Amino acid sequence: MRLLVGQRLVARTEVNLPRPDVCAKFSCQGEPGFSLQLPEELLTFDWSEPLRVLALSVDGGVQCMLQLLSEPERTEARIRSLLQSDLLGLEGHFDGLVSGALQGWAARRRQHQPAKIWLQSEGNEPIPIQSDLFRGGMASLEMPDYCGFQFMVRQLPSGWAGKPVWCSFDREDNYRLPQNQDVLIPIAKNEISDKPQIISNVSSYIPQIASAPEDLRKHWQALEDFRLFLDNLENELDRREALPQIQKQPTKLHAWMKRLLGGN
Repeated sequence: MRLLVGQRLVARTEVNLPRPDVCAKFSCQGEPGFSLQLPEELLTFDWSEPLRVLALSVDGGVQCMLQLLSEPERTEARIRSLLQSDLLGLEGHFDGLVSGALQGWAARRRQHQPAKIWLQSEGNEPIPIQSDLFRGGMASLEMPDYCGFQFMVRQLPSGWAGKPVWCSFDREDNYRLPQNQDVLIPIAKNEISDKPQIISNVSSYIPQIASAPEDLRKHWQALEDFRLFLDNLENELDRREALPQIQKQPTKLHAWMKRLLGGN
């Protein structure tokens, strides 16, 4: 695989990654997948030259120009725009929902400023998030340690509940962070019914939880555990505030000390 601007090489890679879906569709064997890593910095190019993504045979005798399956007419424009943007060199991953928080990481090697990503959901205004939290193990990827991001689900507007979410490097949602599975924002228990109601215990929701999809049940359980943790923390703080404070007694001077210091 080669990415070219005119006749100048931008990046190249081998076609050697497993793609069982492709093999199944075309009844073939092998490893037809590829991942073309773009450079962090580019040399000066003549951007009036055509941009091409080429697949070449081993001997170079056969060439095939690749295009996006969904938007073949926009392939060149999208790649050209990315190569000339300030997003070039950014990497990241959206982990999903972990203990009541949406989290992941985003950075570029040898970065000087934390990266910013955008939390996205259809029909909602994107939310910017700074990737400046500590995340261990990033040295193995040659990334800075402070490149993690986290956003608490309870801070989301109510319109996000029950909807899938994802993260992108840009506000316009052209370049998304990789993620292993779909992420769905759980619905708060008091939003399941059309009429708000006070929940005295979890048992009143057992029928609704039992009939919900498995991923929603897991999200609701995680939120319930987190709510109980906050309740316990609040109770402990209230208990500490209620403890009697030890009043510091004023220091009493003996009579001979007062005379020594010139007092009455």
